[in-house]
Amino acid sequence: MKKNIFLLFLTLLLTPNPAHADRTETIEIQGVIGDSAPQSRTYEVDGEIYKFDEDVPIQTPSGDALTFADLKGGMKITIIAAKVPGPDGKEKVNYIGIIVMKGKKEEQ
Repeated sequence: MKKNIFLLFLTLLLTPNPAHADRTETIEIQGVIGDSAPQSRTYEVDGEIYKFDEDVPIQTPSGDALTFADLKGGMKITIIAAKVPGPDGKEKVNYIGIIVMKGKKEEQ
C-alpha cells in the first residue's frame, strides 16, 4: 500500500501542470504615435519605442487594411500583443496587430 501511494505521489509530481503550460497573456497598448520610421517599422507611442515585424496586420476598427506607411504622427492606435515565456525564462512580447483608432483628419 505504501509503495502504491509513493508511486501515485511521484506520478503527480512529475506530471506537468496544464495551468502553467500555456502562460500566454494578451495585452493592449493604447497611445498616440509620435516619431516614426515606417521603412524600418519603428514607432514611438507615448514615449515608448516599438519595432514591428513586417507581417503584423494593421487595420481600422471597421476592418479596412492599412500599411505601415499609413501610420502617421498624431494617430491614436491600439497595439494588440501577447506576452509569452521565452526560452531563457524571460517574458517576450509578440505583436499580433495594430488598430488605428483616430487619424489627424478625424480629430478635426
